[in-house]
Amino acid sequence: MGVNRESGIVVLLIVLLTAWFSMYTFQAGQALQSRIAGIAAFVFFVSIYLLLGIPRLVEKLREKIDFSRVKVLGLALGLVGVYALYALLVDRFRWTEVAACALYLFVPAILLLGTRPGEEGLALPDVLALLALCLPLALDWLQLEKVPVEQGQEVGKILGVIWGVFLFLVVRRLEGVGYTFQLSREDVRQAGLHFALFAVFFAIPIAVPTHFAASTQTMKPVAEVVASLIIIAFFIALPEELLFRGIFHNLLSKRLKGKPHTALAISALLFGLSHLRSLHHPDWVYMILATLAGGFYGLTYMRTGKVTAAAITHWLVDSYWRIFFQS
Repeated sequence: MGVNRESGIVVLLIVLLTAWFSMYTFQAGQALQSRIAGIAAFVFFVSIYLLLGIPRLVEKLREKIDFSRVKVLGLALGLVGVYALYALLVDRFRWTEVAACALYLFVPAILLLGTRPGEEGLALPDVLALLALCLPLALDWLQLEKVPVEQGQEVGKILGVIWGVFLFLVVRRLEGVGYTFQLSREDVRQAGLHFALFAVFFAIPIAVPTHFAASTQTMKPVAEVVASLIIIAFFIALPEELLFRGIFHNLLSKRLKGKPHTALAISALLFGLSHLRSLHHPDWVYMILATLAGGFYGLTYMRTGKVTAAAITHWLVDSYWRIFFQS
């Protein structure tokens, strides 16, 4: 019953996201072929991304893959092929981008294939694989086309999330990630509680006096608000929580056994540092706020054991900021 319910939630999310994206794409005023190709690519990538949130499916994939280098690298080639086909259909095919895409997927896979399945705690291959997944995106080394082209989500970022989750859940066999869409009332309560604590006692008292943010003077259009809420939920909050809490914090806490708050502090600080925006002109207020926020996201994760609950806290913070403040 629980498995069917969870699968139903994921299918519903895929349908709703597809409906929203289709409306968004047809409003963008692009050629029909580009619209159809964009919708097809979006459905393909987002379906994989969300289906990996079904633990039973992850177990089946582990049995099928069974730490096979040929199968893992074959799947990487398959994803590269899908991207190449999309680029061809929207008339943006470039061999250099396809090669960069292949390299981006191959490097972290090869690094993690060198570890033992289910190995406890953060190891050097884990760190190197995470860097291989994150640095090309953070430093704009991987510049693939968008879905839809020009005005959509970057394929590179979507691929990074899919491949990172697949590698650590299926290949690395990392336990305790808590990537599930089946949440209890207590999970949601914890997410809301930590959002309220952060907003009331830290975010507003720091952001407003430092002029980091000010309340917005005009209400945004409803369509823009809805689009922002969806993008924040599935392309900002959930991916970042999968990386920083589900994978990094999870592995670090296993390495630092008996020191959960040390793992929390380190992962929160790393999260804050990733929000400096620029090394030449760092935004220290933003970094401090992000570090504190990361601490509350981590608390939600620790209390619930579910990365999706932490993503709700993250979503509430970012959505509240986007709607009511400007920075």
